[in-house]
Amino acid sequence: MIAYITFYSLNDRQVIALANWQSTAITYNVIHYAKKGILMSASQISIRIDTKTKERLSQIANRQKRTSHSLAAEALIVFIEQKEKEYLWNKSCIDSLNDFDETGLHVTQNEVEQWMDSWETNNELPVPICHI
Repeated sequence: MIAYITFYSLNDRQVIALANWQSTAITYNVIHYAKKGILMSASQISIRIDTKTKERLSQIANRQKRTSHSLAAEALIVFIEQKEKEYLWNKSCIDSLNDFDETGLHVTQNEVEQWMDSWETNNELPVPICHI
């Protein structure tokens, strides 16, 4: 059996969940409120999960004395945040490579390692300076 779960997110952190166990999909209704309680936006997505995954989620929820609904909503938020950070990291790497290709400025790994090895010593080195 697959569950239908509706999620409401208040103040971007607090999650309230309502469930209808007769549906064939999990539906997330995420409603974001401004700090003063004003409705800003609402959206809905459906996700299908198999029975075994649903049971595993329920077991974790029982151990943590939480609802499976709140765990699923939290997992979705964490996943989105992780993917956003991953995108920004990859973009910064590409931007750095493009900057190096344009200017040739760099610091060698050896220079960085020497600098880091000097941390918390009496002879801490200054930050390495980029060069061509």
